[in-house]
Amino acid sequence: MICAPKCALKVRSISSVISCLVLLSCLSAAGGNGNAAGAMQAVRLNRPFTLRAGQQVTVKGTRLRIKFVAVEEDSRCPANVTCVWAGNAAVRLEVSPRHGDRKSLTLNTARSSTLPGESQLLGYKVKLLGLNPYPQSNQKIAPHDYVATLLVIKERAGPTDGLPSGTTHPEQRVSEIDRVRLAEAFRIGQTLGNRLWPDWNKAPFAVLLVTPENEFLIRHAKPSADFTLINYDPLLQSKVY
Repeated sequence: MICAPKCALKVRSISSVISCLVLLSCLSAAGGNGNAAGAMQAVRLNRPFTLRAGQQVTVKGTRLRIKFVAVEEDSRCPANVTCVWAGNAAVRLEVSPRHGDRKSLTLNTARSSTLPGESQLLGYKVKLLGLNPYPQSNQKIAPHDYVATLLVIKERAGPTDGLPSGTTHPEQRVSEIDRVRLAEAFRIGQTLGNRLWPDWNKAPFAVLLVTPENEFLIRHAKPSADFTLINYDPLLQSKVY
């Protein structure tokens, strides 16, 4: 559900936010921040970014260079087919310090203990957040058409090190996976919202995230008195209550 002006989204599963922007995600795959062939683009730490097969980026503030080499396999269940297993797509990346030896790693959309979706390297964690386009039973995906959504974060050194600014109680914070998904939803809305809905950027996009332990209010201009400020989250670019 896309929020009308002056309203907030109340979600019990953060995937609801992503689901309401499926169309925008498809547009993002076609016109996202992937670099032009042969060019080198710089992306930000702690910010999701897209990368097309064969392209590479550098990560600002680090010595990292990341290249999307290829999709080694794509057994994901087609969107128009009912399957017993959701399947998996394996994305091969090359990660290296600038002017250093390249290290190859494979990240998986299945995100399981045997098919990991993230990897630690050189003091950083590289995560695969998604892979577009999604398979269709009657359509073959060309190798160069794949676009991966990735995230690079600095590894945490302690129980509170690396948490959003001002966090003193780790249990009172939005989970990492929810932060990443929300940040991607906000990024897609900000980048492509006006192309789908005129004046999208003029409408507040606030979210009430309900978890079993807490309720978090994000990107709300005037929270009520029963909400307490927890921190400012640089990934979400918002105060969290």
